[in-house]
Amino acid sequence: MAKRLFAERGIKQTTVREIGANAGILSGSLYHHFGSKDDIVDDLLRDFCSSVLDSYRELSRSKVAPSEQLRMFARFGFGLLDEYTAEIIIIQDDYVDLTKFPQNKDQRFNYLLEFNAEVEKHWTDVIKSGIKSGEFQSSAAPRIVYRLIRDAIIGATRWYRPKKGMSAAQVADAIVDIVLDGIKDR
Repeated sequence: MAKRLFAERGIKQTTVREIGANAGILSGSLYHHFGSKDDIVDDLLRDFCSSVLDSYRELSRSKVAPSEQLRMFARFGFGLLDEYTAEIIIIQDDYVDLTKFPQNKDQRFNYLLEFNAEVEKHWTDVIKSGIKSGEFQSSAAPRIVYRLIRDAIIGATRWYRPKKGMSAAQVADAIVDIVLDGIKDR
């Protein structure tokens, strides 16, 4: 319930009272389990980030061609939309507020900074590997290619509905095909 409200309204605009009402419990009962709204947000995001990083680390160990690894990363990213759309939206929409001072004075949400940096490194390392091997054009800018695909995933949180139409893997493959092959008829 909380993650849906945070994703729809934003963290600042969502109250513990609303979270409790949507869960069918009194807000005081929530305070029995969580000391603050930040504790709820932290619980949601910390587990998500840890799980995602574990998966990227595993995918990065794959001994496949860079283009296949890029496809695996994209499939994984789009696959997150099946279960974690709210977490992705929360990180995207509330990232600055969560990580900047003074709201983050205790640096509680600094793991989000580390999370984004590590995810980007996994992607850009694969792209650099593809450039080095000659599989990708030398003019490919790793950070731009990463951000293009990342933003396609983030943007899909607004339009993609799992189990309706294309699967997450099919959407990921279509995006990677466009990035790798372009849309120009040769």
